[in-house]
Amino acid sequence: MALSKSIATRYARALVDVALERNAQDRILVELEEFQSLLEKQHELRDVLENPALPVLIRVNILREVLRRGQIDRGTENFLLFLLSKNRQRYLREVLQAFMEQLDLRLGIISADVATAFELSIPQREQLRMRLAAMTGRKVKLNFVIDRAIIGGVVVKIGSTIYDGSVKMQLHLLRQCMAAS
Repeated sequence: MALSKSIATRYARALVDVALERNAQDRILVELEEFQSLLEKQHELRDVLENPALPVLIRVNILREVLRRGQIDRGTENFLLFLLSKNRQRYLREVLQAFMEQLDLRLGIISADVATAFELSIPQREQLRMRLAAMTGRKVKLNFVIDRAIIGGVVVKIGSTIYDGSVKMQLHLLRQCMAAS
């Protein structure tokens, strides 16, 4: 059963409040990602922490010991212990995604999904990021994917708006013009 988006968002908002108040958002984000990765690699640890047959206090003590070894931020530690105490630790991935979304929202950063036929160079990526920032008036975080079907050019999706500058679209428009003539 998946954690509802609204519950994940509620947890994420509270964590963003703490992270921004302490100016620890970058560290907390990295630590949550590392902990999620640890759980994916260490199945035994994940199984113990998610085992409802073990009393919560025992699982909390196990988690506390694991976290002490990592010397993580107090905000991260408290949040992970809170999730465990509410038996929500298995939903860390959803909460982590909501945390990143809420953090971007608070910092005025928008995400742009960018599809290109070929890998863009670093200067090309930076130029695209700056153009999109100028268009939107906000900081832009780019998420790239290679899609050979677009032949060339770029397709950018920001929210529900799509900017299609692909060769595939240009050919489609040319075909429509020629068919209409």
